[in-house]
Amino acid sequence: MLKNCAKTCATCGVVPTQAPTLDPSDRKCVALSPEDSPRATAVNIVLVPSGFNGDMAKFKQQTQHIFNEFANHRPLDAANNPGLNVFYVGAESDLDDGGNQCKYNCDGQTDRLLCCTNWGFYTLADQHCGEGLTRNLLIVHNDLKYGGSGGTNIGATSINLLSPLIAIHEIGQ
Repeated sequence: MLKNCAKTCATCGVVPTQAPTLDPSDRKCVALSPEDSPRATAVNIVLVPSGFNGDMAKFKQQTQHIFNEFANHRPLDAANNPGLNVFYVGAESDLDDGGNQCKYNCDGQTDRLLCCTNWGFYTLADQHCGEGLTRNLLIVHNDLKYGGSGGTNIGATSINLLSPLIAIHEIGQ
């Protein structure tokens, strides 16, 4: 299946199902940007973890590292773009299997191509940040190897030192 999806491998997988509803007090959607725009009318970038195995402090640090680089690129500079919100989900998916849903070289030809096939990422974002939003999902995979991928409204990046630039590239796909 992955070989047929190499160009948009971040979006390969099964169609997501509706997310179970969480009590608002259990939601862990954390704003990185000043949330000036109502979510329903803004473009919302939501970063979700892969393979952090409960180390949400490390994930939070990575999301801040990525967000800080966004400020250097006008379209992603949420502080000066009133139509943009950036969030991270401070919880892992129940379907996260230690990061095994994200694989490198998923097309058999490109070592740095990082594909994530588990739709639990969408469910996680829906549960914590809300459904039906104009949203770009960015999967942050806990691996130091350089890599990423992008597709329609979804991208993936590793935690390589260059991950903020990878993230920007993949969001632009």
